[in-house]
Order: sequence, then C-alpha cells, then structure tokens
Amino acid sequence: MTFDHADFTPISDPIRIELAGFLSADFVIVGVTSEILPGPEGGDYIRTTVIFEDGHPELDGRALNRFSLRLDPALRGKRVR
Repeated sequence: MTFDHADFTPISDPIRIELAGFLSADFVIVGVTSEILPGPEGGDYIRTTVIFEDGHPELDGRALNRFSLRLDPALRGKRVR
C-alpha cells in the first residue's frame, strides 16, 4: 500500500513537536516523514523517520525509549487519512 507523506501529517507533526521539546537545542530537526509498511505477519505498521541537521550529538538509546513512552498520549486519537 502506498500513501503520500502528506497523508501522515496527523502522525508526523506531533512527533516533530514532542521530539523538539524532548531533545536539547543541539538537535535541529530537518524533517519528519511517516509511511505505511507491510509487517512480517501480514499487518501494516507506520514507520516514522526523523532527520536531524548534521553535527548533532549522539542519541542516547535510553532517552529514545523514554520518548517513545511520551508519544502514546500525543498520538492517541490521531487518524491517518
């Protein structure tokens, strides 16, 4: 299934906003895109890619796990067109 990235603004925009507030100013977000991909067991899933400006510090995996917990309330009720 192929969708235009514009269809995913209800997903990509909240991720951009939440991530900008979660990370330091050293992480400049250049772009956020989301797309539907086929899952391994037949179901589809949404993959979101965040692109940072070159020269940012190394990302901390534990911090990213904490961020993923923060996303649930931000995305609750969002629907993809």
